[in-house]
Amino acid sequence: MTRDVLIPRPETERLIEVALLRAAHLHPHVPLRVLDLGTGSGAIAVSMAKELPLARIYATDLVPSALAIARQNATLHGVADRITFRCGDLFAAVADQMNGFDLIVANPPYIRRAEIATLSAEVR
Repeated sequence: MTRDVLIPRPETERLIEVALLRAAHLHPHVPLRVLDLGTGSGAIAVSMAKELPLARIYATDLVPSALAIARQNATLHGVADRITFRCGDLFAAVADQMNGFDLIVANPPYIRRAEIATLSAEVR
């Protein structure tokens, strides 16, 4: 982790659990196409790749240094070959993927910058 990405919170784990439950009800015998918008550290994309070994994951972020961290995390967990990393603003980074996605997951920053200083240290 670096200052370029946010540290995943417990809520991120819950998001992944819900996404995996949804994925289980989609196409159980067909490789899913999953999009992680604003991947940051890659926690969601990496977790989805580990739990859905047949899935093809796309992970986007606007910040190149965040994508570098996500790539490192994917490599560390042995799933880098199944995640396509794209730099760009949300869907613009995957505009060429005309077939769409089976599942879209996102956990973007939702705290205003002006409020960050008022938060507890572990959240900041």
